[in-house]
Amino acid sequence: MRHLLYFVASGLAFHAGAILIVLALFFARLGHCNWQKIVARLTFVFGVILIFVSATPLSLLAYVGLASITILAWVSSFEQFRTFRSVGRSLFVAALVAWFLVIGSEYNYQRLPVINILPGAEFGVVGDSITAGIDQPGLDRWPQILAKRRSILVSDHSRAGATAKSAASLAAQVTPAEQVVLLEIGGNDLLGGTSSREFESGLDALIASLKMPGRRLIMMELPLPPTFNSYGLVQRRLARKHGVILVPKRVLMSVIQGEGATVDDLHLSALGHERMADAISRMITSASD
Repeated sequence: MRHLLYFVASGLAFHAGAILIVLALFFARLGHCNWQKIVARLTFVFGVILIFVSATPLSLLAYVGLASITILAWVSSFEQFRTFRSVGRSLFVAALVAWFLVIGSEYNYQRLPVINILPGAEFGVVGDSITAGIDQPGLDRWPQILAKRRSILVSDHSRAGATAKSAASLAAQVTPAEQVVLLEIGGNDLLGGTSSREFESGLDALIASLKMPGRRLIMMELPLPPTFNSYGLVQRRLARKHGVILVPKRVLMSVIQGEGATVDDLHLSALGHERMADAISRMITSASD
């Protein structure tokens, strides 16, 4: 089950679904036998299902465009339309180009960022209970572990239950010396019933309050359940607006879904905090490296 959840929420399901749809178009276009037509239909259906459950935050316009060109390319493969071969070929090529462009675009959101920390700069964290933990006295949390491993100053401003809106009080604690600030926020908005519009308002204000010359802002993308695409769209839209670097959602998913990494399938155990520190550490470069 852990592997399945990671596959769905990490972004891999979208890429697998897109490849299945491309294969379905090939089978529909080139297939003349019954078995080829059946394979085309099955791969198409499974591809659509995978893309749906992945909750990949593409815009509505992008989804409508992909659906339209894919359906047109599919219909053009029917026997009764084979006389319009040039039109069918054009639609087929257009559909392939559209899907490969989207696959390439989503691949960029899977790449790990490089976080450069200059000498003397501090690393700040504004987070919720994924970072702060829940009733775990004496537990070394990942910001503390990261500070020890990388010999950098890490200031932890996380609080259990924090939302994008309530985290404004945490952001007020961030000092100018914290030249890199990572936002691990939004899970409580997602699970607590905050609308995507309210989430956007709170997150926009939070990011704006943290912006300052020379400071780099990093934000962890939220792993999304099906139909919650809008929360991911908010994060990506605000990241572009404010120049925030996004950490792929697969990073958080790989930690949470690791064996023994959580105490309740969500909040990190001691091992989970170790793995989270490892995941963040792999993205950091500093003068001592």
